[in-house]
Amino acid sequence: MLRRYFNYKNNSSSSLSNYIDDDDEFINSIYSPYRWSKEDCLFNRNEVLNPLPDSYESMTDYKNSIFPLFYKECKEQFIEFFKNLPKENNNERRIFLNKYATTIEVKSIKEIDESDSLYSITMKMPGKFLLGFDEGIKDIRSSGSLKRHDLLYLAKTNYTMYITYFEIIVLFKNIYQIKYHKKHFYPFSFDYDSDSDSDNIIEKFQNLNISDVKKEFSYDVVCTVRMTKETANKMKKEIEFEKGKWICNFIMSLGTIKKEYKALMEITEKKFNIFDIPIDKIITTGKFGKDIFSTNQFIDIAYIDENERYSSIKKEIVNYHHLNSSQENILNKILQEEFSLVQGPPGTGKTSTIISIIHFYLSLHPFKKILVCAPSNYVADEIYKRLFKVLNI
Repeated sequence: MLRRYFNYKNNSSSSLSNYIDDDDEFINSIYSPYRWSKEDCLFNRNEVLNPLPDSYESMTDYKNSIFPLFYKECKEQFIEFFKNLPKENNNERRIFLNKYATTIEVKSIKEIDESDSLYSITMKMPGKFLLGFDEGIKDIRSSGSLKRHDLLYLAKTNYTMYITYFEIIVLFKNIYQIKYHKKHFYPFSFDYDSDSDSDNIIEKFQNLNISDVKKEFSYDVVCTVRMTKETANKMKKEIEFEKGKWICNFIMSLGTIKKEYKALMEITEKKFNIFDIPIDKIITTGKFGKDIFSTNQFIDIAYIDENERYSSIKKEIVNYHHLNSSQENILNKILQEEFSLVQGPPGTGKTSTIISIIHFYLSLHPFKKILVCAPSNYVADEIYKRLFKVLNI
């Protein structure tokens, strides 16, 4: 789980442990400072994950079964970041600060909630870091501009780029103050978990009609971090100590992970029902049909006849997309089921399989529409680009 890979900086503090809810590992992860080092990141550790059953005794049983896989998916992003780091002469991977990190200004640290050991850190970041660097230069981010819930690596260095202060990953949260052409704007309250608050900070600038974010300007932003008072006091002294400089580096985005976590929690806590459909019945029984729903609840699904046209189109799809045996197997199973979940680590061809499924159904029913949902605009754009090449839509 994530906490195994991101360890608290002050493990010896007993006061911090009083505020940790062991049942909420995700919140503990994203709102806590982490020491990033190869000793803390046991990437070669093999965890045994049990296959998901076809049915569950309750939604609590479902949550307990799915969460180990959820955290496994979460940590894959961090592992991917680690794998992409360049190697030194001793074959160890590390961040080359003078090449990849960005110089920023850390202005202040302020306690938000004493009971939760939560602090806000106001920093001035260059627009080029907020927007993402030009392709081919450095710090290429697939998500583009920085967004809320992005993890950042923050450190204090001396003139030789030697780290003089603790390494810490800071969670990017919200714009606190916008400075532009000597004007000050205070457009946002510090509501860091507001559902109505867009995660895209660049859009916030544009919606306020202030100006597009410029690479040549710097902007005040706020990050949040959970730490002990001792650590906070140490950071205050480092901010006051003018020698050296602060650097920052993008690690990974937790925006999609947060949405997945929220969906899992709300479904299991029964905070809502989608279109008044008791989705817990679908999950716990593994069925979807009139045998578990009343007539007014049942959603009619068009069943595809296994005829010659069906088989012919499927064969064409497999050949066109060059599906391997595993992907073809998945395609066959999905076409036979009313509800399917495709899961796997990055780079195993999940997107290609999804494209082939969409291609199949659009070929079988060219005048029908398919709703494709994606966790981010980037993923949606990628699916559209691939479909455009296939179907010229």
